Amino acid sequence: MVFKFEKVMISLQIDLQDGFKNDSVQVNVNNEEVFREEQITTDLRCLLAKQFKISVAGGVARIKVNIPMQNLVAYKSFMVDSETYLGISIEEPGTQNRKIKFRVLEEPFSYF
Repeated sequence: MVFKFEKVMISLQIDLQDGFKNDSVQVNVNNEEVFREEQITTDLRCLLAKQFKISVAGGVARIKVNIPMQNLVAYKSFMVDSETYLGISIEEPGTQNRKIKFRVLEEPFSYF
């Protein structure tokens, strides 16, 4: 007897949030490019630049974010076992101290 197990696919919503200004952004999940877009700019009224959903296999998600025009690359790993929401922001944009910040939630971010 042979058992075949299928991986459960889970929704991962990725929100590019604060700090983007005409940036090129690349997002990889588990070594696969899932997003690449140019001229990403945060809407200052709601602090959201772009939002998209993908499906990932349950387990550890490994995220790589590359913002080449700002010489920024960052990595984040976290468990995905139910619908998950990932916020990505640039802290202190336009300064020498700028860095990519990640926030992982189990419920959607609120925007006004």
